[in-house]
Amino acid sequence: MRNLQQLKVVTIINENVGNVRLMQKMNRVKVMECIRASHGISRPEIARATGLSPSSVTNIVSYLLERDYVLEKGPTDSGDVGRRAIILEFNTRRMPILVIHIERDTATAAVTDLGGEPLLQICEPITSDCGVERLSEVLNLLISRLTLKAKAAGIGPFAAAGIALSGLIKGDDTIALSKTLRLRDVNIYHIVRAFENIPVFLQNSSQTKAISVIRAMDGVPCRSMIFLDLEDGIGLIDIHDGEINRFIAGELGHTTVNKNGGPCFCGNSGCLEAECSVERIFSECSQLMSSGGAPVLSSLLLDKREADGSAQLTLEMIDEAARGGDISVLAVLKGIGEYLGIGIANAINLFCPQKIIINGGTLLKSDYLYRTAIAEAKRRAYAELVDGVKFDIVHVTLQDAIRGIGLYVCGRLFDINGPTL
Repeated sequence: MRNLQQLKVVTIINENVGNVRLMQKMNRVKVMECIRASHGISRPEIARATGLSPSSVTNIVSYLLERDYVLEKGPTDSGDVGRRAIILEFNTRRMPILVIHIERDTATAAVTDLGGEPLLQICEPITSDCGVERLSEVLNLLISRLTLKAKAAGIGPFAAAGIALSGLIKGDDTIALSKTLRLRDVNIYHIVRAFENIPVFLQNSSQTKAISVIRAMDGVPCRSMIFLDLEDGIGLIDIHDGEINRFIAGELGHTTVNKNGGPCFCGNSGCLEAECSVERIFSECSQLMSSGGAPVLSSLLLDKREADGSAQLTLEMIDEAARGGDISVLAVLKGIGEYLGIGIANAINLFCPQKIIINGGTLLKSDYLYRTAIAEAKRRAYAELVDGVKFDIVHVTLQDAIRGIGLYVCGRLFDINGPTL
């Protein structure tokens, strides 16, 4: 009986200790998020923003200063009488991160700081149907080369690694489905062997791009936004008060928009990505020319062939043919734009956004296609929901994409489940 009572006491003590440690970590995460999100902030401002007591903030900041996660940058210049508060900044150079961004034709490996700023970068070409073996070869080569380059520059060791690509990601390590790379159920550790003793985070590239876009925004973000990524598929990221809703899969490209549509890599048919893609534009325009249609486009292609021997059809030619009044090419762009508009209307009706930020990629090089899509979206969505929506086009560069992965990994390192705090 006595032993049982002692066991109960020990259990209660352990639970209390565990709860105290959890609360300590939660408060550290809260303070760290506040400092990371600012361009310089004082202890009193942190206390007001987090709701923590000044003494708790002081203790936590001391903990972060000791570990070099935070730097003191001097007193505020508020002009107030009395002792001026010290400005604190996140130490982005505390430890480097290795990031990999995979597109349909290129794999890029980079070293960033904790603020996502690229320090070193190398690329290697791939193809969308290269397969697991070739992708593994390329990624391991990139990591080995970049590691050597970082050591030579006195950078390292890496705190963590992040990998981003287009597709449905399961957990932190499995590519459930990637139409862009033609992959299914691939564990990242099966193809990347060069990581040793560091955490690795796998994420959908639309989400990491959205992080970069949000960070670059000026002013207070809208309460509700959507980031629509049209590069390498169609991904949707739901954003509330500047924070990404991580409980939304965002696979807008694999929603059905045509019940009689063609097959998609995901196994379904009539998916938005299958009906609305650059590949679809090329396929339909090529079929038109083969059957004697698209006279303006055929003439442009012939002129190109006679000028330099090139028979490569380009989106620039297709857009020029449309602007030149090629009715059949306009019909192709109109049809694909309407499908995109259907997808956007569905997103508006589901998420009720105040703003839609579109990373147009290659698909929206055609202004006609974009205008068609927006008109179709406004026609199909609830008028009460679409009337106040603002549409912004952005161009997420490779550097932006890399920055987003670095910021994502940093966030994971310093969150409640992260290994750092």
